[in-house]
Amino acid sequence: KVELSTGQVIPCGSDYLVEISQYKINTDGGNYVVVWKKDGGQWKKIIDIFN
Repeated sequence: KVELSTGQVIPCGSDYLVEISQYKINTDGGNYVVVWKKDGGQWKKIIDIFN
């Protein structure tokens, strides 16, 4: 079971967002960062980093 919890979403210009959040897998937990890019009026995830 994976639980994702959105934390901070930071706009980076008009075409990018960076998301800094947390995840939990069973008893393990950690952090993750997601970079989003606006493409054709919709936000698309382009990079995710889990640690």
